[in-house]
Amino acid sequence: MISNCFAPGIRITRILLAFAQVALLASCGADVAAPTRVSQIVGNYRLRSINGSPLPIVVPQSPHAFVIDSALMELGDGGTYVEQMWGQSSSDITIGISAPKVNNLILFDQGAYGMSSDAEVAFASLVGFASVNYFGTATLSSMTTLAPPVTVDGLSGTVTLRWVREH
Repeated sequence: MISNCFAPGIRITRILLAFAQVALLASCGADVAAPTRVSQIVGNYRLRSINGSPLPIVVPQSPHAFVIDSALMELGDGGTYVEQMWGQSSSDITIGISAPKVNNLILFDQGAYGMSSDAEVAFASLVGFASVNYFGTATLSSMTTLAPPVTVDGLSGTVTLRWVREH
């Protein structure tokens, strides 16, 4: 008789636990939700991979081959961005600004960005590659950009860069 008295309470507890599990899973998925405002993607992003391969990665682009060890992209709240890559290069200049290479900075780019309602991000280079536009998609915790065609690890074509937001 006692077990029958607690049976409804046990069922309610199981139902509440099931709802808690669903809520927990839903909150984990919130991290990959699409942003709805540019202000939600403002911040620093660290490059994690190129074409699915982790860094460091060799880019045998002529005329100067280089190795990318790390990269950082800062998206400002005014719609501007700065991208910097560090590593080794067969050149003595920094790509994008044609200045002497300092502190292993191998690429520098700066420009404007904007975001559409479906979380597509468009970049317009104003300094490093003045006539180059490239695109990407953003979540609340990461961004994927498609760089203009180059040769990476012997493969030619559009390059996919995976960035993770730093908190």
